[in-house]
Amino acid sequence: NNGARFSTYAIEGESGEIGINGAAARLAARGDTVIILSYCHIDEDEARSFIPKLVYVDAKNCITETKQAEALPF
Repeated sequence: NNGARFSTYAIEGESGEIGINGAAARLAARGDTVIILSYCHIDEDEARSFIPKLVYVDAKNCITETKQAEALPF
């Protein structure tokens, strides 16, 4: 856990696994806590009804809780 911040891409993987590839792999090591934020581009109509989903996991990457975030008014 070095506090490094970086941006990279996200792709679907196996349940319970996080893999950091490419140049970003030099900024994290096995056992580090990693906070992941994924985003996408959507059109204005979809944005009006979009509700962000938050997923919380334990030390073994098992889901412990999910929440729907409050979306800001468009």
